[in-house]
Amino acid sequence: MEVIYMSNEINIKSDVFYEVVSLLKQINISLNYSINKINNEGNKLANTWDSKSGSNFNEKHKKLISNMKLLSNGIGDLAVELNNINSIYEETDNLISSKISF
Repeated sequence: MEVIYMSNEINIKSDVFYEVVSLLKQINISLNYSINKINNEGNKLANTWDSKSGSNFNEKHKKLISNMKLLSNGIGDLAVELNNINSIYEETDNLISSKISF
């Protein structure tokens, strides 16, 4: 009876790992979308004003453009870290699955 209980506990923990991996993948998809959106919108904004007023927009709003790039880089770094965490969870889940013969 104790062996069955331990086996069920491992199954539950494995399910939790699977849920966490799935959530992290969704977060990564959202972050990658946000990174691309920020970069695209920042480029559109700069290009729009460049075409209307030469490089006047870039000169007047260097800080804004710089902050948008920093934000995008920060989100990119966060996505990389989440991918690393995601990999660890996947490895752990695979190890558990192999040990309990899923």
